[in-house]
Amino acid sequence: MSKIEDILAELADGFLDGSIEITDLIEKYNILPGSELETLLQLAASLEGMLLPVSPSSDFIRKLRHELLNEETETLLQWLRGLSPRQQLAAGIGGLTVAAGIFWIARRSSLDLRLRRPGLEPLSQESDTSSARAS
Repeated sequence: MSKIEDILAELADGFLDGSIEITDLIEKYNILPGSELETLLQLAASLEGMLLPVSPSSDFIRKLRHELLNEETETLLQWLRGLSPRQQLAAGIGGLTVAAGIFWIARRSSLDLRLRRPGLEPLSQESDTSSARAS
């Protein structure tokens, strides 16, 4: 961080715990009168004096907590409950189709790998060969 950022961070920390004054920072860092940094510090001090501390009500905290922790679940459940039986059927068929497609691709990839590797035979031929050897 640059020196200005360090000074402003120290000012913000001091405002939070009430342990700092602008004049202390100006003296500590030898800030020139009329400089941009002094103007920033004075502006921050005047803003800090105007802002009133706010603490949320316990009802607001409770509602916010509930909303943040349960929003997705409630929204998803509401969405699922809102589907018509026809839409639910379509979603089920779509899910099964996707699952079948993934299974088919995985199975085919496995078979292709076996065919490309030297010394390995496809699954159906392996079982025929092993049964022929056993006889």
